[in-house]
Amino acid sequence: MIQQRLRVLLIEDNPGDAHMVKTVLKEVKTPGFIVMHESTLTEAIERLKVSAAFDVLLLDLGLPDSHSSETLGRLQEAITPLPIVIMTGNDDPLAAEHAIEAGAQDYVIKGELDGRSLSRTLLYAIYRFRSDKERLALAEMLAVEYDRMAEELSTARNMQFHLLPSVARLDRIRSTYGLSVDGFFKPSSDIGGDLWGCLEGEDGRLVVYALDFSGHGVGAALNVFRLHTLISELKEQIANPAATLQQLNSTLRELLPRGQYATIVLAVIDTVAGTMTWSGAGAPRPILFDPSGNTQWVDTSGPPLGLQASAKYFNRQIAFPPGCCLFIYSDAMTEAVIADGEMFEDERLLDLVRRHHTPAGGIGIAAMAAQFLDQVETPLGDDMTAVSIAHIA
Repeated sequence: MIQQRLRVLLIEDNPGDAHMVKTVLKEVKTPGFIVMHESTLTEAIERLKVSAAFDVLLLDLGLPDSHSSETLGRLQEAITPLPIVIMTGNDDPLAAEHAIEAGAQDYVIKGELDGRSLSRTLLYAIYRFRSDKERLALAEMLAVEYDRMAEELSTARNMQFHLLPSVARLDRIRSTYGLSVDGFFKPSSDIGGDLWGCLEGEDGRLVVYALDFSGHGVGAALNVFRLHTLISELKEQIANPAATLQQLNSTLRELLPRGQYATIVLAVIDTVAGTMTWSGAGAPRPILFDPSGNTQWVDTSGPPLGLQASAKYFNRQIAFPPGCCLFIYSDAMTEAVIADGEMFEDERLLDLVRRHHTPAGGIGIAAMAAQFLDQVETPLGDDMTAVSIAHIA
């Protein structure tokens, strides 16, 4: 709130003009003005260094000890920032306009002064200065908060990527199980709601999963950490995918806010028996290559996790001998938009994956993902996951 009596420092070398300003402001009753006067820039600066109790400065640019083009800059450099109103003659409006561009709040023309207009100009100058100061402080506070959040998001992003299987672990899986596993993960923002992973079981069994939480960003990422923890705690107990999804669904029903859910495909590959047993909860249908290179879509129908307490899940099983390959992906791939405005959809995805599949090595995930991203509009609107599991021995 503007106080009742405002202190004005008038910096004016012309006694007549100074007297005129004092006279018109003396007539103003609300708010009242206390006018102090200095005739030179040097004297004004000295006074301001001693007393910072002024609410606004009324400045004539043409002073005996300062060129008009330098007056405002010299004053601003020498004092703590205060609202400044420029006084100018009828013959020099451009100088005042330039002064406003340099940081003054407003200007008045000496020959047109009256108490009401000058009072209003000074008040508005004070309001604008305070508003600008508050906006600057808010902007600085937001910048600090943004940097803090960016640092935290970077940490969270690194943590999320650390959930993915490491290269060393995938190499161990290859040598131990004869399974070549490779994946690609690209969140749509700093952190995302997708995740894929694998758990090493006993007797030649490897558990592979890919999940996608509803939503994006921090909330979805927190849910990813929750579900990753739940799955990791089960470890080698995951021999029955459908029963595992039943258990995860019951837990997530208690943990998740209403309306949030996860889709998932969970598969157990038994390299000794040469089979794959899986269950799904609303995840996109994976693509299965047999040893001859023929393909089929794998059924992953089932209620998403966390929505229905009564949800039921079912196991399916298929042969998975050497030469077979499973491609798992998130719906960001089929729902991505290509140049003509159409979605990428299933058939384009199948054709793309086929071009990057070899019976001996599975799917070249890195090259396939790069070609996909070249064909669709980016950035993607959703998190992208692509995983290849090939039985090579």
